Amino acid sequence: MFQPRVKLEFVRRYCAPQDGWCVCVDIDPLEEGRTGSPRESHTARKRQKDMQADAPRVRQELKALGVNVGDRKPWCSTQGVPYLEGDPDIVAYDRVYKRCIVAEVEGASSGQPEQKLYKAIGQIVRTASQLPEGWQCYLVVVVYGEKIATHLGRAKALETLNIAALHLQDLPDADRWLFGAKWTNAVDDGEGATYLRQPEAFVWDERLTEKDKALVAKLNAALKCLNERRAIEINVAGPFARSKIAWKLAVHQQGLLHRLIALMDGTSVAWNNRRTLSAILSARALMETMAVMSALAERVAHALAAEDLGALDALAQQGTFSSRDAEWLREAPETRAVNVLAYIDRFDKRAAGFRGHYDILSERCHPNALGHNFMFGKLDRSDGSVRFFDEREPERNGQMILAAVAIFPLVESLMNQLDDLIVGVSDLHHRVAPVGGAASAAEPARGGSGA
Repeated sequence: MFQPRVKLEFVRRYCAPQDGWCVCVDIDPLEEGRTGSPRESHTARKRQKDMQADAPRVRQELKALGVNVGDRKPWCSTQGVPYLEGDPDIVAYDRVYKRCIVAEVEGASSGQPEQKLYKAIGQIVRTASQLPEGWQCYLVVVVYGEKIATHLGRAKALETLNIAALHLQDLPDADRWLFGAKWTNAVDDGEGATYLRQPEAFVWDERLTEKDKALVAKLNAALKCLNERRAIEINVAGPFARSKIAWKLAVHQQGLLHRLIALMDGTSVAWNNRRTLSAILSARALMETMAVMSALAERVAHALAAEDLGALDALAQQGTFSSRDAEWLREAPETRAVNVLAYIDRFDKRAAGFRGHYDILSERCHPNALGHNFMFGKLDRSDGSVRFFDEREPERNGQMILAAVAIFPLVESLMNQLDDLIVGVSDLHHRVAPVGGAASAAEPARGGSGA
């Protein structure tokens, strides 16, 4: 197994993009048999020919996995991950849990294996002294072949620098860890810990225009701020101890915020990994949820101005438990979910064109022509053949997605508005029906508090 293929197999087995990793691999021309002095022996020439034949297949497989090859510095910039000086063979980043893998790799070689191994060790030791702050880093030297594995097994002093050693085998189950911590892709959040996964930033790339960079930066700034506003728990304390209606509204507000963060994260993950249809589906759902939160703020403001506690309680109840499940509705018919198009049309009055863009996205999301044949296939009228692609119009799709999520920063103002309104609801409820006191005569006229 030549060096490029060893790199491919390590990525496939231990940090595959499908498991949430963004990966960059460096492949030197010498590793592909494309440089170096002329081979003199028949064995050396055959070896070079085999290397040259395997190289394009490896690159194709890496591309299919979603792995970047070469040009690591600009790649780190577009991916929003720290750049490591030097020439590591493999760098992999898990942006959600802020984990980083750095690997130096040696494959089958006709030369002196110990010389190449010493170079790899030097590289990994250098990397160990310049690890990025705030990231959980895992360093490993990966080798293929018994002879070089024997030499590496003697370098156990590397373990004191938290560097591990892996002897890669032809079969994944046969891989052998020579020393150091065995890598596992599992994340330990701590026993009993409550942990909210960090959302992934939306990455600008060539599918978008230069002027889109400002909007992408604005989206990511909003995502960071809103993520910090997600609640892990809402306690019956402060304004929520004075009003169960306020507590209900806050729970509903946070449920919508968590959904919006999850949808923005889902859009980013799909977009960054070129899973465009999934990105469109998430972006359309984000538009729907944004419209629901906007309507909630408007209706709470109206009911609070009217001092209608009954309407406020109904809003919280219906919003929190809304459903279209027939069995559920037989027990609680008042929680019937409103058709989402009603929310979309309502928001369209606030942002003209919102419904139109939603309908365009729907054509992509539904199994209509724009969602299958016209998204993935293209007819050649000269011979009647149809060619299929991962997607037909990446730039157009990119603009559709970006236009859909462009409203996301508005969530901050809606959250501020709802925060103030919910405090106002608590004040009203406490004034009309103070906790531990008698309800005022006005309360029954307003439909009851639900406290």
